Amino acid sequence: METETEAEKLETETGGAKERATSRWRLALRSSVGLLFAVISALFFASMALMAEISSPHINNVLLLLCVRFAVQGLLSVLGYYLISFPRRQQEHGRKQTGFWGPPPLRGWLAARALMGGISTSTFFFSLSQLPLGDAVAIYSTVPLFAAVLARVFLGESFHWINWIAGAMTVVGVLIMARPAFLSRVLDPLGLPPSSLDKTDSPLVSRPAGAAIVVFASLCSAGGLMIIRKIREVPTATLVFAMSGLTFFVCAIVMVSWERARPTLADLQKVPLLMGWGAALLAGSFGSFAQLFMTLSLKVEKTGPATFAMTLDTFFAFCLQAAILGTPLGPGSLVGSALTVFAVSLLFAVKLWIAPSVSSSSSSSSSSLPSPFSHSSTAEEPKGAEGSSSLREGGGGGGGGGGGTELSPSPSPTPSPNEGLTRDSSFCLSSKERFKESDEEPNGTLVAV
Repeated sequence: METETEAEKLETETGGAKERATSRWRLALRSSVGLLFAVISALFFASMALMAEISSPHINNVLLLLCVRFAVQGLLSVLGYYLISFPRRQQEHGRKQTGFWGPPPLRGWLAARALMGGISTSTFFFSLSQLPLGDAVAIYSTVPLFAAVLARVFLGESFHWINWIAGAMTVVGVLIMARPAFLSRVLDPLGLPPSSLDKTDSPLVSRPAGAAIVVFASLCSAGGLMIIRKIREVPTATLVFAMSGLTFFVCAIVMVSWERARPTLADLQKVPLLMGWGAALLAGSFGSFAQLFMTLSLKVEKTGPATFAMTLDTFFAFCLQAAILGTPLGPGSLVGSALTVFAVSLLFAVKLWIAPSVSSSSSSSSSSLPSPFSHSSTAEEPKGAEGSSSLREGGGGGGGGGGGTELSPSPSPTPSPNEGLTRDSSFCLSSKERFKESDEEPNGTLVAV
């Protein structure tokens, strides 16, 4: 009898070990798939910029190009909602149905998010005709840094000293690529000339002004990320459709009312079918696919590693610039983009390794303090928790963060749609919670690019 008990115990331990090994393999596979989706998202974003670069000189009207791009993206977002999201939401029981436009109190924020996203995308598209493809994408990848700064200012989140180093590196990298005249005495002796303009570019402003336009675009995108936090219960497709619809109508009204930008029927007939209309349609499609794979990536992988992989859009952009557009890569562009990408990497390193360890040690040192990884309704969580995600949504070139911890917090209620932006702890979710939340509504992890 005793022998049988020992045998059963041994069998149980063996089965448990096999189950743990299988679980580890599943987690590893899940993580690999998530990173693969992130890389695919980066490739689609760079391809979207390439298609916009190719179609721009043939259409010769940025407003018309934006109308085509957002018409495609808006149509795909509506189809995605009614073919995928809407049937799934109808099958869910006991969940509050808010409709396509989300809760009424949040629709003002939805309009603000659409405005910020539309300005960001419009200015970025214009900058593609003023700067080389790789330079524009590299400068736009500073969105995570701006998001971290805005989170510090408006959300009261912590700003690690390494983030200041990342910010300084980003400024240096952008200045090297922008190459303003007042720095010629410093940059010329270094022998770091930037890439020349692409063959399809038609510059209307100076190179520093073009770089400033991209910085403004990334700042608007980061501002949109802050608004997304407020409207997390709005469906993902609605965020995309609202931005696409608003930008489409604004561009269409300006284009029709402004005689200089109003295309004639003869102008439309001159646009090549493949390199003009075809490339513009692909720009809209690739932008939607970039969002799709970014959302899938953030559903199965931690926010930090996923958004770090999305910074590969800079690498892909330089490859496409050299291979498709035939524009040689200047040393200044390579050095400047390397500095910006490394700066974003430092930002993710703080979120993944430094912030979680500090949060874990501080929460375990005193059991009387509420954990930043729990959602207690009776205690106020500390603001600026180290594990809070200042870059949860990621941006067209990507934002990340969110803490890569695997702590198991106690179950928490769904945050109220009217909850204030200062409740940083509502974003301090473990991977398990983020997966569950994303399965229900992944709108908090999507950036409309």
